[in-house]
Amino acid sequence: MSSFNFGRASSAEFVTLHHDLQIILTGAIEVFDFSITQGGRTIEEQVRNIRRGVSKTIDSRHIPRDEGGMYDPNAPCIAADCAPYQGGVNPWPQDSDTIIVRQKKAHRFYFMQGIFYSIAKREGIKVRQGVDWDMDGDIFDQTFDDLPHIELRLVTPPLVLPKDMLRIANEALMSRGLREYRNP
Repeated sequence: MSSFNFGRASSAEFVTLHHDLQIILTGAIEVFDFSITQGGRTIEEQVRNIRRGVSKTIDSRHIPRDEGGMYDPNAPCIAADCAPYQGGVNPWPQDSDTIIVRQKKAHRFYFMQGIFYSIAKREGIKVRQGVDWDMDGDIFDQTFDDLPHIELRLVTPPLVLPKDMLRIANEALMSRGLREYRNP
């Protein structure tokens, strides 16, 4: 059985993650080569993701927070985005790829997420994945596919945004036709 290692960028993201995510990803890297593309994220980064259309919420599980819901860059986050690695091949389906190549690239994400799920189940860690948000085994019943995403199913306080960031976040959300966010 082959064993892989996290590179410098993945290692930097790894330290931002909750211990349970670290357990899952450490187990997975022993059998499958992938990168951690993002762990903890700032509120500003989340706003940019909303503007780019790659996220639909400001209350992301990537944003580390304290017990009261305030952003805390020193707290662990409970979500990670990961991408399969294969000899320098870009894992993201590209418009220039053939249909077969796009499908095979997507399959690698599902394969990776299956490894994550298997390890989580073995370790008794409850997760939610962007390949199946409601975790019912039906990948066709969702409207937003986030193939790189895995998060812990933990109860966390809703994010509390400072007034200036609440305004900026709501401008981004409304520009994408999404619901306004209200602090708890």
